[in-house]
Amino acid sequence: MKQLITIPRIIGLILILFAAYLLLFSPQNIIYAGFMVAVGLVLILAPNKKVKEIITIPRIIGATTLSTALQTFTVLPYSVPLTVQIILLAIAGLVLILAPNKPAKEGFKELITSFKLKTEFALVMVYDWVFCAAITLLGYALYRMLMAVVQPLSQIPVAAGAKLGAENLEMYNNILGAFFTKAIIVLIAFWLLIVVAYTITRGLIWLTLLDKPLRAPFFARFSLLNLIWCTLFTIITAFVLIGKSASIFEAIVFILGIVAYTHLTTILHYSYTRKRLLGQAFKDAFGIGIGSLLHFAQQYCYILIVYAVLSQLMRLIPGTIQVAITLIIFFVFMAWYRVYMRNILRRIA
Repeated sequence: MKQLITIPRIIGLILILFAAYLLLFSPQNIIYAGFMVAVGLVLILAPNKKVKEIITIPRIIGATTLSTALQTFTVLPYSVPLTVQIILLAIAGLVLILAPNKPAKEGFKELITSFKLKTEFALVMVYDWVFCAAITLLGYALYRMLMAVVQPLSQIPVAAGAKLGAENLEMYNNILGAFFTKAIIVLIAFWLLIVVAYTITRGLIWLTLLDKPLRAPFFARFSLLNLIWCTLFTIITAFVLIGKSASIFEAIVFILGIVAYTHLTTILHYSYTRKRLLGQAFKDAFGIGIGSLLHFAQQYCYILIVYAVLSQLMRLIPGTIQVAITLIIFFVFMAWYRVYMRNILRRIA
């Protein structure tokens, strides 16, 4: 009798009874209730010796994530961003539930270690803030310059039925030619300044994380690396986004594109900072970033869960200070992400 009545089986029975209660009074929760029945049956039917192997902290986190995603899907109104987040969280929960015990426990320990923050964490946040400030100032400067470039266009008649006389046609053509030339020069200069600011701040971040000396030659080749990389991804992004509608599939593709860029760029910067080899950095970005993708599966599940928790905290912030606090939370998340990925890459690479 003692072998039959165990705490896991009692918990499983409670889950099944609660699922029945949900179906009776809230039929719309059928997916959530079905998941609870499945978990309850596993706990009831599992042999006693296997229960300890089945019930682990990573699986509890995975089950909680999956059940929360299912519950959110059945309760909250439909929206594309929310649906995408729910789908990704459900996948993350399944991955953590199905992961083998040994790598799952090692991955969880690695996660806990990443929260033991040091001075480098604060420095990474400062460098990110500097880059954000540089983007803001450069964006304002770009706006003022473009306004100055656009001003001469006011001389061209745009009223309905207006006709350009032969004597004015050449002048207007010159104005338009000068406009496009200046606009292109301003945009190229803005892009190059963005890459310079990006290179300096990313370089300082990874030199800090890997405890490398600060030297000028490092930034010279690092700027070329970022110029090639950022230009490539900008072209790909523009090609993907032009003429697209906001469907769930395209929203998922867009979010996965951002994740892919962040993932591959992190490995690219890590490799270059560690080895100082331009070609090898590109090889590692794709060789490790894609070739060893399964090694990052559990880690990205945890990253997604941490992001989901922080995004819910952002919803609780009052509107008057929401932008400022959201930026701070974002800087905290990205600084933690880089520390976490640094630890993972040290193990993998």
